[in-house]
Amino acid sequence: MRNKMTRSAVAATAAGGLAVAGLATAAPALAASVNVPCQVPALAYAITHASNGDSLRLASNCTYLLHSALPSVTKTVTLEGRNTTIARSRFAPDFRLLTVGSGGGLTVANLNFRNGHADYGGAIYGADGPVTVIGGTFTDNYASDDGGAIYNEDYMTVNGTRFIDNSAPDYGGAIYNEEEATIQNSTFLGNSAEYGGAVYNDADTTISNSAFTGNNSGEYGGGVEVGGDTTTLVGDAFTKNTSYYGGAIEVESGTLHVTGGYFKLNMAGEDGGGIANFSIATVDHTTFTANEANRDGGGVVVDGTSLAMHGVTLNGNTAEYGGGVYSETPMTLGGVLFSGNSAVDGGGLYNDDTASVYGATVRENQASDAGGGIYNETAQTLHLFGSLVTENNAPEGEGGGIFNDGTVTLTHTLVVHNTLNNCSPAASVPGCFG
Repeated sequence: MRNKMTRSAVAATAAGGLAVAGLATAAPALAASVNVPCQVPALAYAITHASNGDSLRLASNCTYLLHSALPSVTKTVTLEGRNTTIARSRFAPDFRLLTVGSGGGLTVANLNFRNGHADYGGAIYGADGPVTVIGGTFTDNYASDDGGAIYNEDYMTVNGTRFIDNSAPDYGGAIYNEEEATIQNSTFLGNSAEYGGAVYNDADTTISNSAFTGNNSGEYGGGVEVGGDTTTLVGDAFTKNTSYYGGAIEVESGTLHVTGGYFKLNMAGEDGGGIANFSIATVDHTTFTANEANRDGGGVVVDGTSLAMHGVTLNGNTAEYGGGVYSETPMTLGGVLFSGNSAVDGGGLYNDDTASVYGATVRENQASDAGGGIYNETAQTLHLFGSLVTENNAPEGEGGGIFNDGTVTLTHTLVVHNTLNNCSPAASVPGCFG
């Protein structure tokens, strides 16, 4: 039977023997579960001679130390590990660990990938077939172009996997994705790239219940850069990521949807300590805490098509302009809490377009110059409905609650107990007194 021939072929290879002579002419067989000894030739042989549906059970507590690339995966196979590592020897030339070729499909479960070096996808290149990753760790992989650990061109699923210290000089320090993907319950730590320190996404993708910590990009998106289509984030945590634009996330084009999760201690050298949105974004029931931007938008900066935020809390964020949010785009905010944010102008919110704000609380924010709570820029329009602006501070005396250089309307809104005054210039906001 095919099962027995496959197992004996692997065993023979591991012992240094020749391949079984009649294997190529064997009849098609059912999928097999194949035990692969802790030897590189055995693993290479098992991949080359696998049939569709085969599961290759790699040796437990084993490191397959490669001096050349493994064969391309051209069948639908699963590689199962048990504290098992596939690694490129540091004395070997650069190569990728695994490539999914024509006709192939790859599932890896509980495998660790280390020190792959290639142009695209240092560890795995999903060139011509789907990739599924379950568990395991990707560490110190490098791509000279894009996708330090994984470059995906087909459907991809990642679940419960750790990506640590992977890098690429261009896009996607850990993952470059250009097809539909799902990433969940995963950790991205210390990855780096110029665009998308951990993940660069250019296709419809959902990322859920995952943690992005200490990732870095030189330009856009310390954790994630959205380059096209729709990226949906659900319950993710972004902490201590850094970039020039978008300390945690930058939306270059396409659409971003964020639900739940939090952004904490992220840093932007220019704009958007938490998120820099240059396209379309919606953010719901998410918390931004102690994020920082050197210029605009300590929590969020908006300069694209639109932003909608609902049930969001922005607390303790800092920037030069717009400690919580800075917007140069039409914006709708509902039920948003701005508290304890600080800036030179617009401690909580800096509006430089048209904004409609419903049911918001703007409390205890501070501006060293003007607009402790809110700064409304020249010729711009801000509508406040059912909101409260209170206990904000502008010590220079320019609009402790609201500084208005355009048009502000208040509907069922209170602006009270701000210092040194509630609104400035005097009488610039109808219905605001003191």
